[in-house]
Amino acid sequence: MHQRTQVQHTQRGIGLIEVLVALVVVSVGVLGLAGLQLNSVRVAKGSFNRSQAVVIAETVIAQMRANPDGVADLAYNGLDSDAANCSTLPSTYCNAYYGMSGSTPVCSTAAERAANDFFEVACGHWNGSSGENGVIDSLPGGRVTVDCNDAPCSADSTYTVAVSWTETEVHDETDVEITKQVEMRVLP
Repeated sequence: MHQRTQVQHTQRGIGLIEVLVALVVVSVGVLGLAGLQLNSVRVAKGSFNRSQAVVIAETVIAQMRANPDGVADLAYNGLDSDAANCSTLPSTYCNAYYGMSGSTPVCSTAAERAANDFFEVACGHWNGSSGENGVIDSLPGGRVTVDCNDAPCSADSTYTVAVSWTETEVHDETDVEITKQVEMRVLP
């Protein structure tokens, strides 16, 4: 009789389907990592903005503590960077700047010192034609306000220094502008 012999075939190498499945799996992993990286950058930017806001608020508080007569005269109450004109120097600008002629003017009153201090925070240092590196330049949609917490305000009143800015957040797959704020209450 005639016997049949079976021949075993063993697969060698990788099939095309297996390569495609591996490619899809790796692609999904890479897209996931890209999404994580994007989210990480967004969180880092938000953290940087919050740090900038804290530094700006602390700067205002330090200026208030360095000018107790200005605080007593209520020169800091109601200050708002939205009202600052960064393209024009205050009437008395008490800091040296590039292109300045003559000697540095001196702030002779506590109110002039307060106006000068707040210009520095709101607009930044005068560069000869405008302020630069203030809250307006440092934070997106940046704003700083100083308000007395008591009515009527007195030399012993506490103040709130608020620094706000805008950030883009994703809600329901849509970019939304959110206003963030840091507030510090202080007795200068």
